[in-house]
Amino acid sequence: MLIQVFSGILEEDRIKELLDQLKSRFPGAPILGTTTAGEILDGKSLDNSTVLGITCFENSRVRSSLVAQNDDLPAAGRALGISLGQPDTKVVIAFGCGIKDKRTLFAQSLLDALRQQLPGAALAGGQAGDNGRGTHTLVFTDEGIAGEGVAAVSIAGADLIANNAYTLSWVPIGKKMTITHAQGSRVYAIDGQTPYDIYSHYLGKEVADGLPLSAAEFSLMIERDGVLLAIHATGVNPDGSIDYIHNFNVGEQLRFGHCHTGLIGRGAQRLCAELSAQPAETAFVYSCVSRKWILGADVLVELAPIDCVAPSTGFFSYGEFFGRPHCKPVFLSQTLTVLCLAEGNAKTRREGILDTRSEPEKAASRQFKTMRVLHRLVETSTREIETTN
Repeated sequence: MLIQVFSGILEEDRIKELLDQLKSRFPGAPILGTTTAGEILDGKSLDNSTVLGITCFENSRVRSSLVAQNDDLPAAGRALGISLGQPDTKVVIAFGCGIKDKRTLFAQSLLDALRQQLPGAALAGGQAGDNGRGTHTLVFTDEGIAGEGVAAVSIAGADLIANNAYTLSWVPIGKKMTITHAQGSRVYAIDGQTPYDIYSHYLGKEVADGLPLSAAEFSLMIERDGVLLAIHATGVNPDGSIDYIHNFNVGEQLRFGHCHTGLIGRGAQRLCAELSAQPAETAFVYSCVSRKWILGADVLVELAPIDCVAPSTGFFSYGEFFGRPHCKPVFLSQTLTVLCLAEGNAKTRREGILDTRSEPEKAASRQFKTMRVLHRLVETSTREIETTN
């Protein structure tokens, strides 16, 4: 058995009370939990609630671990990997306290260390939320609660099937730009100008003055190792430099990106087709809170189809963990990730993906089509201008 807890209730004493109740009701059951920036249940988005996801396995084994520090993420990853290792480990789910000094942590080194210890496991999960406050998050297991650390479980079994996938639906727009001065996650210059000036020039002074939240819909997009990433700002400095959730290197090229709602539905269909290619009995959804903020009610367009693959639970996070077996893991942002599990010869919940939209939602899809056409117009014009120059 695995009990996942997704808590929009942030008070530590209330979480401890819930943990005590769960341990009393389900003695010995591994528990993995996190505070959230929103909860996901049965293809729907919730707020300020507590969702329990209870998964019962016939043959698979679950092991939990808690590391109560995030000052040294590689060390935390190694410790988790050593603690969680067991024969036939197919998947690791990790929840991290991603807020430190009111900034989001860059968790790539944590994932790399986990991968070194458990090369054959799929990696899933994300960073804890706190309902958008950006001040303090909690993760926990049956061992206890941590305000600075990482909680994780490994699931092992010879007949366990783990299938994970993700969808972004952020698309690059406008000209390519180059990082000309950066140190870690702090960018001082893009094309020789401060990032603040770049935002002001291309998106307007109102957006620049409202950074970082005002630019959530216009992340920077960069391709690394064949993976397109959307990277959002986390803080603005007096000198016009900007801190981001990811590190940057001088010379890297990037573009502005936009959350293209016209592609959300299509992305959800492709995602669910990929998940349905293998047996699925349960679906764990770990999605960036930015998608919820930006898409609003439209977030259901991508959540509802997942529940047609398998019953779904999850949460909105401050950064997502994704890795397939024997592949380099990736710390994502602005992304929806899904992990499906099954044992033996189980099948997906339903054959095919149902159209669960209401009539108003179907009417809204006409607006999605208009957005797709508008994006094509902008992209084609940009390519032609770049070719001419």
